[in-house]
Amino acid sequence: DDGFSDEFEQVIFYGAGACGYAAAAFSVAAPGARVLMLRPQATLDPRVAEWDDRYLAMRRTSFTDRYGYAPDMLDAAAGAVLLYDPGVEQDAMHSALFNRASVLRFRTRHLGYTMEEVLVRMGVVPRILAQMSAGRLTRQSLAALWRKRRDERGYLFPLLRHLTGEQRDALTVRFCENVLARKRGGPRYRNALSQARARLDAPDG
Repeated sequence: DDGFSDEFEQVIFYGAGACGYAAAAFSVAAPGARVLMLRPQATLDPRVAEWDDRYLAMRRTSFTDRYGYAPDMLDAAAGAVLLYDPGVEQDAMHSALFNRASVLRFRTRHLGYTMEEVLVRMGVVPRILAQMSAGRLTRQSLAALWRKRRDERGYLFPLLRHLTGEQRDALTVRFCENVLARKRGGPRYRNALSQARARLDAPDG
């Protein structure tokens, strides 16, 4: 209200989880700002998001006053980017509430609740912010940055657990062979590869 953001040539709001909600909600205070959100909540008003039972204490908070419903607060933003893991059901449902033309929604599978930690370690977050600042971020450039996951254990380990848990033996073999061809060591990949091959070679495999 005091015009604080007017002092800056450019404003970018960033946050993950509850801070992702805040980044979207408070961006309305700086019209023309850009917003980067990692697995944000849209609202925790039980009348809208009763399916999210992770933050029950927050249901006592008012989400009906100013800044209450985060997706609506993006109307004045120059653009917004939302990253989410569709494997986390509640996060995917919140993401759907942000489904509007001004929001670029991008799936980052197998990162779960450690998304921010993993993306920061990959060096992706500062590069996204830099591209947003320069007005050059697109779905294609974001997909190019996402390819860095091929060398990140925070992505590879959960993917391996998923494949072995589903007993996708043929895919497990291809996945482990690819990882081992690009990385040294990797006993868990060698073990998973050996077990998957054994099942495939079994008479009833």
